[in-house]
Amino acid sequence: MKQTILKLAVLMGGAAVASLVAVSCGSQPPASCQMLGHYRLVMTAKTNTGNCPTVDAETMDFQVFSAVPDAGEFKFVYRPSGVFDVLGGGQTDDAGMSPDGFGIIPLESNGGLCATKDWTPSAQNFDPLTLEDGGVVPATSISYKWNSLEVLSTARALGTLLRGELVKTVDGCSVTYSVTGIGPVAACADAVDCYPFKNPDGGRPATKTGISENVSLLPDGTSNLVCTNAGVDTDGNPTGVCDVDFSKRSFDDIVKAVR
Repeated sequence: MKQTILKLAVLMGGAAVASLVAVSCGSQPPASCQMLGHYRLVMTAKTNTGNCPTVDAETMDFQVFSAVPDAGEFKFVYRPSGVFDVLGGGQTDDAGMSPDGFGIIPLESNGGLCATKDWTPSAQNFDPLTLEDGGVVPATSISYKWNSLEVLSTARALGTLLRGELVKTVDGCSVTYSVTGIGPVAACADAVDCYPFKNPDGGRPATKTGISENVSLLPDGTSNLVCTNAGVDTDGNPTGVCDVDFSKRSFDDIVKAVR
């Protein structure tokens, strides 16, 4: 029966197989493992091999794209969107480096989490880049490689959060980061913009973030999100981005609440 379900999952997709299992077994199945595409990564340096410059946040794109039917797994691809987009990365270069890194994610979550494995690096060599203001970014080499990565994926929060350990290497200088991520990336001018519904104080309606309210709301109905770098630019566009405030509810407590 299990092999039949897995084969049908490949043909019909995760949603269809979820329905099939529910009908066949009469119980709620584990959620299919999903990734939401565009994630905001909050990065905390753990180890630094050579006093390298560090970052506190970046964005990264993920996509599940190919089944491994006999193993009940899927392949996924990841690419650090912010840095590579600015520097013009996008093609495998002469050294054989590719901006696309790969990994394996299970078909179904285990206790609400999807533990990934078998990661290959996302790496790219860049030629010098002349900026619009005349400045020049020197030639550089950048790579990213996950040491661990798990994704929160339940019926109430499909792929909304991730966490893991990520190594970023710039011109041979490596920093290992502890990472939490939230998807999708949501812009904000203030904390109200991160609220999934109308401002509870009766103010303006918040822009719908796309972030699951099961993650972004606490049991008392207040928001679990903050607006980092809040404000607007000279054109009135928001400069901030919505982040999870894990001091209000930890990653593990969120997992328990939504699984």
